[in-house]
Amino acid sequence: MLSKNTDRQTKYTPLVSVAMCTYNGERFLAQQLDSIINQTYTNIEIVICDDGSTDKTIQMIQEYQKKFATIKLYQNKTNLGFVQNFAKAISLTTGDYVATSDQDDIWLKNKIEILEVNLRIKCYNYTTKCRL
Repeated sequence: MLSKNTDRQTKYTPLVSVAMCTYNGERFLAQQLDSIINQTYTNIEIVICDDGSTDKTIQMIQEYQKKFATIKLYQNKTNLGFVQNFAKAISLTTGDYVATSDQDDIWLKNKIEILEVNLRIKCYNYTTKCRL
């Protein structure tokens, strides 16, 4: 028998934010974005902070933005470096959970779904951001 709390949780689909940092990553970017966009879990936003790319990274992201409104791009005015760029990306997310992604990662189709289910089992407070 499901408790009221458990029943409510199964109906709620939390927003999962993907915090992604880029820097001259044009050769990896399409595969990475495709692997996130094509997740089985669909309530996601993708927050990308670019750290001063000089290749076609920005243009590629802008093309994806035309097709996918869930992608948000932020361009740093100066190079922040890896750690500060991720801190900025995470701070700009609006989701219930945050997953981080390097620009050269390729995710399995059900990565977010598996992580969200496991967090739902362990977390009871959806107002707190959890890192996936």
